[in-house]
Amino acid sequence: MIVYFETSALFKLFVQEPGSDVAAALWDGADAVVTGRITYPEARAALASGERMRRLTPTLHRRAKHQLEQLWDEMRVVELDASVSRTASELAERYGLRGYDAVHLAAVLVIREDAPLLATWDAELATAANLADIAVAPG
Repeated sequence: MIVYFETSALFKLFVQEPGSDVAAALWDGADAVVTGRITYPEARAALASGERMRRLTPTLHRRAKHQLEQLWDEMRVVELDASVSRTASELAERYGLRGYDAVHLAAVLVIREDAPLLATWDAELATAANLADIAVAPG
């Protein structure tokens, strides 16, 4: 099983919150894990925001950044090239997605022939993925 980890799913692997157990099971059960280039800055921004909002201690923030680095090296990364960018623009218009969510969906479509599962906790992205015939977890 190929699993595409969008930022909300990846975040659950290094910050314990509802759904973290499901995200870990998806990671552990995957034959391959894929993500988009956009995920890295999104994840780092989410971690920094978590510390600023005092949801994460400085120690937990540092630990989570280290875990992100380790996980990043284990993933196949879909680059944000001109084709992905153009497809994302069309998906944003078609499904009313935010820009980053459209980029994630476009990246999943790049690997569509591998029948990927999209791991996301973003309801709007999950709905759009279902409309584009992409399987979604947690579902």
